[in-house]
Amino acid sequence: MRSFRFVLVSVSLSLILSLGLLANALAPISTLLGHTDRVLSVAFSPDGVILASGSRDHTVRLWEVSSGKCVAVLEGHAGHVNSVTFSPDGEVLASGSNDCTVRLWSVAAHRCIATLSGRMAGVKSVAFSPDGALLAAAASNKTITLWSVSSHESTAILRETMNEVGAIAFSPDGTLLATGTMGQITLWNDSSHEILAVLTGHTSSIFSVAFSPNGTLLASASADKRIRLTEVATQQAVNLPTERSGYVNSLAFSPDGTLLASGESPIAVQWRDRQIRLWNLASKQCVATLSGHACASDVFSVVFSPNGQLLASGGSDKTIRLWDLALLKTP
Repeated sequence: MRSFRFVLVSVSLSLILSLGLLANALAPISTLLGHTDRVLSVAFSPDGVILASGSRDHTVRLWEVSSGKCVAVLEGHAGHVNSVTFSPDGEVLASGSNDCTVRLWSVAAHRCIATLSGRMAGVKSVAFSPDGALLAAAASNKTITLWSVSSHESTAILRETMNEVGAIAFSPDGTLLATGTMGQITLWNDSSHEILAVLTGHTSSIFSVAFSPNGTLLASASADKRIRLTEVATQQAVNLPTERSGYVNSLAFSPDGTLLASGESPIAVQWRDRQIRLWNLASKQCVATLSGHACASDVFSVVFSPNGQLLASGGSDKTIRLWDLALLKTP
């Protein structure tokens, strides 16, 4: 693995977008090797120093972003690790697994500090509330379990009416919880646990939901090969032009809210360059493709660094790729 450094740029990403300076393609600047099976989830620490990854090899790995070095292998899960996420203060990492548990890890000590289990089946997605007090876990038995991070006790169990809950996200202000199931998204009041709205439009399993940084938009990705953008206030939605794409597995907003990244599963060899795409949210158009994972492999997770200069992706080729968005240039 070769090391890399952050590239400081004086021109903001939003200005680059407005001037149309994004290239059609970009190669990764670093490849992180170590997992022995598919990488299903990646997450940056709030300070951008550490990257966490979860894999079908049952492990969680912590990587030093500046060098690409693996600094810890966290073992204990007995199934695929489907989701990893840092607490807002960066001190705790949560991992959700097919073994029907969520584990909380001390990031500094590299050890498990709690194992959360109960009425959950396989855990597909985990998310901390913005204040760090709660952890939400979405499971394959139609349940969303809310856990107190301090006491490690379950505070509520929310039940979906459709199939497994494959995606979950808190709104930036912590008032809403979005969950994605088969063809629909449910918006919950975080405090009362009341269902506020059921959003339809997808026709298959929803793999990812994400709120924009200002909380006005909700993006959703599905096995129906669609990306939908929904205005939270009005519940009006539009589809991005994803014709000839494969399953859309993961979505992430850039910190400034101008870009949306999508991780996809190409369905034909001629579309293998569509593993990762960047979308300009103002124009609703794809402005860049990121190619670097093994030919026609699936990208299961994408995430922006907190400063918006890096994108990390995890794929079925067992690797994590790091992309420097400051290197995007005109063709």
